[in-house]
This record gives sequence, structure tokens and C-alpha cells, in this order.
Amino acid sequence: PQGNVVCLGGDVHRHVAARLRADVGDPRSPVVASEFATSSLTSRGLSDTATALMRSSNPDLLHARSDERGYVLLDLTPQRLHAELRATAFPVVADARVHTQAAFVVEAGRAGPQRDA
Repeated sequence: PQGNVVCLGGDVHRHVAARLRADVGDPRSPVVASEFATSSLTSRGLSDTATALMRSSNPDLLHARSDERGYVLLDLTPQRLHAELRATAFPVVADARVHTQAAFVVEAGRAGPQRDA
């Protein structure tokens, strides 16, 4: 069904959740898919300045952070995809705490991630 396309990526050294539009850059264009990217586990991300510039120039980025390291945990059923962006500020410390940086849901037939409360 339309709206069920989810793009997964990595190796961009930041967590990202975004809407993908039929015509990139046109806010009137329909959202046709969802995108999630995971940060790296140990290597550094972009500077806060570069990440802020990226967020300010793309209103379809619902979440973008590169200050912590982590992974994305996905739970996929026929009805929905639940994505937890898991992260830690200190990946090389043996007792580092991992937390959910953000969570999103993509409902079947509805393009674009929605924040999960």
C-alpha cells in the first residue's frame, strides 16, 4: 500500500528521522515515504553547528542529532513500524548508560514518521 515505504540508512554519524517528499524541497509536495538513519557506534559525529545548519535548511528532518553514539531499534509489524533511536554520550565507557533519544511510529498506509510520546 501507498505510504509503506521506509528507507533505512547508516554511516552518516548521526540519528535522523525524516519525511521524504515526492518533490524534494517543495513543502507542498506529498510525503511519500519515511527515512531513518542511525549514528555510528563509536566514531564522532558532525559538529553541533553543522547539524544545526542541516536541520534549519530541511524542515522535513523531524530529528537530527550527532552528539551521541548509538543505534536504531526497529519493531516491525504489518500495522506499523516503531523506531527507537538509542544513544549514549559515552560509548567507550564500560558502564555507559543507553537511553532512548527519540522514538517514532510509521503507521501502515500513512507516509512519514510521527513522534511517539
